[in-house]
Amino acid sequence: MKSQALKGMRDLLPAEQTLRDYIQGKILETYRASGFERISTPMLEDMENLDKSDGGDNLNLIFKVMKRGDKLTSALGSGDPKQLSDMGLRYDLTLPLSRFYAANKDKLPHPFKVIQTDRVFRAERPQKGRLREFVQCDIDILGDESPNAEVELIDVTARALLGIGFTGFTVNINDRRILRGMLESMGFAADTLDSVCITFDKMDKIGAEGVKAELTEKQLPKAAINALADFIAAGDVTLESVASRCADPAIADDLKYVLATAKAMANGRFDVAYCPSLVRGQGYYTGMVFEITCPQFSGAVAGGGRYDNMIGKFLGTKVPAVGFSIGFERVCGILLEQGYQIPGAKQK
Repeated sequence: MKSQALKGMRDLLPAEQTLRDYIQGKILETYRASGFERISTPMLEDMENLDKSDGGDNLNLIFKVMKRGDKLTSALGSGDPKQLSDMGLRYDLTLPLSRFYAANKDKLPHPFKVIQTDRVFRAERPQKGRLREFVQCDIDILGDESPNAEVELIDVTARALLGIGFTGFTVNINDRRILRGMLESMGFAADTLDSVCITFDKMDKIGAEGVKAELTEKQLPKAAINALADFIAAGDVTLESVASRCADPAIADDLKYVLATAKAMANGRFDVAYCPSLVRGQGYYTGMVFEITCPQFSGAVAGGGRYDNMIGKFLGTKVPAVGFSIGFERVCGILLEQGYQIPGAKQK
């Protein structure tokens, strides 16, 4: 028998587990002090729900659970691989929360300020900062459509990180609707905007020429690609210049409000920036999106955004929702590399 844990999954020795318990406890302390309440949901979800969750590339990373007994025999006989599974491990905590709210909304306060700190699973290619089993620390506000919900999530998440000694980070903010409006004004068809946004999101990694090349490979209109390339080359990728192409000024006003308020709350303790290329990979985001980055890690250590359509898939009625998730493994990894110790604990 093999004694090693599976690739992308970890055994934790007592010292590290004690440290993780402390860090998670401090995060929960900040969340609860801000009026959020914790819930728990099952690790397994209905496969049909997962498939319809607009999770982007994460839908290709679901650990699926095969049917059992006669149902499996019947599925094998169908010759359709999609019939083999009826359940899957959750890839994040947003779909489970949406289902939970739809089932229990009459028992919950309005708006509902909720905590989830739990394990999620993705069939990733394991590497530093990318595991197959990992913990997310989420807070969400359900039932509040105002930008004050975004402001509160940014404030509470930032305070949670500062409370565990995690500093030097930047909160990057954008609104998908503004970016989509700009791209549509350049000549990209509405049904291609999601694909264009995903490529544009890679700007920091592949540069302007890389973005242009990838869009060309997707056989999108040459005139639209050139218009975007010219816009990037001009270097005027400010909120004002991008928002001027948005049909609804109120969307830009809300984003400006969130940026200004978040900067005032930061008061020099962390940075806040407008990031015009920020999209987030999940397809369920409908408005503002945000990520937290830091110099110690190449990717995001926290992320989230507004997903106003997800709960409506269960209820048939739109429910405004927005969430922010701390990537617990990445944050813990950075703190451990920095020699983090529990305050007051004896050093070993």
